[in-house]
Amino acid sequence: MPLSIPYKERLVITGEGFIHKSDFERLKDRLTGSDGKPYRNARNLASGSIRSLDAAACREREVSFCAFNVLEGLAEFEDSRDSRNSLLSILAEFGFEVCPAVYIPPDAKADHIESKIQKMTELADSKVCGADFDIPIDGMVLRFDSFSYSAGLGRTGHHYNDGIAFKFEDDTYETVFRTIEWQTGRSGEIAPVAVFDTVEIDGCEVSRASLHNLTFIKGLELHPGCRILVSKEGMIVKTLFYHDEIAAVPKQVPKVTLDRNELDMAKMLVDSMTKPFVPEDFKDEYQARLRDAIMKKIQGKEIVTADNSESGNVIDLMEALQKSLEMSSGKKKKGTA
Repeated sequence: MPLSIPYKERLVITGEGFIHKSDFERLKDRLTGSDGKPYRNARNLASGSIRSLDAAACREREVSFCAFNVLEGLAEFEDSRDSRNSLLSILAEFGFEVCPAVYIPPDAKADHIESKIQKMTELADSKVCGADFDIPIDGMVLRFDSFSYSAGLGRTGHHYNDGIAFKFEDDTYETVFRTIEWQTGRSGEIAPVAVFDTVEIDGCEVSRASLHNLTFIKGLELHPGCRILVSKEGMIVKTLFYHDEIAAVPKQVPKVTLDRNELDMAKMLVDSMTKPFVPEDFKDEYQARLRDAIMKKIQGKEIVTADNSESGNVIDLMEALQKSLEMSSGKKKKGTA
């Protein structure tokens, strides 16, 4: 990034941090991760360096910044402010490295668009990148050049509607599925994780992958010992956890003081809900409701939303839970007498 720029007004730009492939080849043999092992790919090294929020570490590891959008500023450039490509050209004049792009005119024919896509695909090939490019990419994004037109297309809670992202097809690697473990995420949600024989993908040892939900597992028909194909994204296993991203179990667990009543109630709750695990008993109700709502929308039917009005009847949750557990325990005793 440039140390100074001639523009003195507020300027907000977005982009991505990365490490040039040639720089990584030079650095990888003398830098090691937290496990004492050398980094296997530039992605992990760049990601870890940026998350450290340490400018000195980023400089030492030669992390570069590539701009791909202007969020605020440059309004003074009236002839360019509605053109994404023009604003990025101004950033390049300021000394920023900008995301490589090709312009496709509105009247472009299919063969012309295909030639532009082929050019971008060749840029992703390390054999033709050369010193002038030397950026690791795994796909391309098609976006409208006009900011005003893009803004009129709106957005969802996840992404803007003014572009489409395309990923190059990933290589798949064959391995052996071993078991499923349950993992608690940051939000407290429990999700199934596949464990399989370690494979090396892009220089990383991978042995675990998220399976999302029980419906996804049933669709794959996974059984211990079966052979599977894995990839970084989009193939059989959707999401992978890199080896150095798996959090280690803490060596010291903090001591927690539990109230006897709370402990007894927790044991009763676990006992009352303990039963054999049958995957067929679990249904993905959210997906079913979502498909039903989509079909109603397509057919022009009214979609009735749930009534979220508050109830005036407030109960003591702990008292109700205690009574429920006592009733459940009493039924079990009568059934075994």
